[in-house]
Amino acid sequence: MRFSISSLLIAVSLLFSAHAAQIKLGLGSASNYNLITQENAALSGADSQGIIAVGGNAEINHYDVGTLGSAQPVLQVDGNLSAAGDQIIKGDAIVKGTYSNTSSSQWHNPIPTWRNTSSEGGIDISETFANLTSFSEGLASLNENTTLALNNSLITFTANRDPLATSQLFVSSIGLDDLNSITGIAGELFNKDDHFVLNIFSEKDVVLDSFDVLNSLPSWSNILFNFVDAEKITLNEGNIHGSILAPNADFFFNEGLITGGVYVNSFTSESGAQLNFNGGFTPGISVDNEAENGAIEVTAPNTFFTFLVASFLLVSRRSKQRKSNYASM
Repeated sequence: MRFSISSLLIAVSLLFSAHAAQIKLGLGSASNYNLITQENAALSGADSQGIIAVGGNAEINHYDVGTLGSAQPVLQVDGNLSAAGDQIIKGDAIVKGTYSNTSSSQWHNPIPTWRNTSSEGGIDISETFANLTSFSEGLASLNENTTLALNNSLITFTANRDPLATSQLFVSSIGLDDLNSITGIAGELFNKDDHFVLNIFSEKDVVLDSFDVLNSLPSWSNILFNFVDAEKITLNEGNIHGSILAPNADFFFNEGLITGGVYVNSFTSESGAQLNFNGGFTPGISVDNEAENGAIEVTAPNTFFTFLVASFLLVSRRSKQRKSNYASM
């Protein structure tokens, strides 16, 4: 009996310890956004289809925000908003600092009078970026489950499918020089509803060339480019299909098109630099708490339950011992 109880105690303790040590990481509510910045954003002469959240100050100059009009509000600015243009904010707005209309005419109000403007609400951008940083680091630590082949300027990733998996997240990695040497990314053995993460390892200063994502990969909303080391990214011209996760990087977008969510420290876009949105990257990953170096605290609510189980078993064993002693008297 003593061995059985001890074994049960160990099993229960290991069960709950293992459960407590696992944490879930992902984009969460950020997957609904076309752009989120931790600090400032400067947007000029183009538009975003989806909604935008800015953790610092925002300058929006003849740049339409939330053209799809699928969510309200379409703009959150935790700092000050300085805007110019006629009815460029296509929905309600949250401005927690001051709002300055810098249009040349009083009739050209960037936020239309029939829209609601609030100084409260929205997402917690600081907390969001803590989660985004942990998610980026977690993705970078995953084992690869794809193989790749380079043919001239086309790189093809092949999914190593697990026949027992009902939904699959595929991961690969590449250096920036290799990525910039290609013009297209293709896939083999992917299903449309799979998800694909490409971890990009580089120096801190990144200059990114254009590449096309071919339809042999999962749909664009299911592709995520994770810039692991970047602190500055410059896209001079070109198209990128898929979301961009670079929580430590200041992003400079000069001309072209990004179709997907962009999650960066700060964002500057010039005329002709457009953001499209056709859905967010939704899957999460589970990692050990120890892998996060204490960045995320994980509570262990089951510790008390384990204590109760142990106490009950101990009392039960002592009760049986007493009965055995009485019987032998």
